[in-house]
Amino acid sequence: GNYSYYYFDDGTAEIFGYYGEAIKLKIPKKIDGRRIKGIAWQAVFSRSVESIELQEGITYIGGCTFWSDDLKTVTLPKSLKKIEDYTFTEGRKLSYLTYKGTKKQWKAVKVTDPTAIEVRCKDGIINKTKQNKDFKYAVQENNTIAIRKYKGKSAKVKIPSKIEGKKVTYIDYNAFIDCDHVTSISNPNGVTSMAFSSVASCNSLKTLTIPKSVKKIMMGEITGNDIIERINYGGTKKQWKSLKTRFIY
Repeated sequence: GNYSYYYFDDGTAEIFGYYGEAIKLKIPKKIDGRRIKGIAWQAVFSRSVESIELQEGITYIGGCTFWSDDLKTVTLPKSLKKIEDYTFTEGRKLSYLTYKGTKKQWKAVKVTDPTAIEVRCKDGIINKTKQNKDFKYAVQENNTIAIRKYKGKSAKVKIPSKIEGKKVTYIDYNAFIDCDHVTSISNPNGVTSMAFSSVASCNSLKTLTIPKSVKKIMMGEITGNDIIERINYGGTKKQWKSLKTRFIY
């Protein structure tokens, strides 16, 4: 078939590869009579897939799993317990996730590297996405703002410290992806985390300002961009060295 998979001694299976060309992909509950309990790292690395639906019984999704430029919709089962790093990083057209459980059940899912993507649950929405003139943003559960996408035309971007009177604390995956007109980005004091790839393909970016309030930054944020000439950091050398950093590879 179109899948590669492992057998486990408990009679279940894990998918570690998909080789089909489906536009709408519905991952089955079973394969060769064995219940599929998980999706492995980079298992669905297909650029053609526009929608993916996972069936009940699947309990985990490996990192970098759904990398598709055309991916628009993902439906997740309430049986899900864990989502690993960078699962939806390259979903440039992905606006929200559909989750078949409740908001309480979603909050119990262990997400290794949280994203601010909107999640539509049975009983409501988590990280509801809104938009103003310049930004698509999410109102997070802790009543702070995550920047999801820059929509403005200015080459010099100054991210506001507040939107709707709420503090901006997080810069999400792909926030500046394909923003080739942007030459500088200034993040306000109050931002505490910057996700991998938020500026990685911002191909005209020369200057990036990072405030001392940032505690966590994915190094792909910087190293994935070969154009940046200068990083302005609001803290000391000691504070910079204490930042929690991670590489995608």
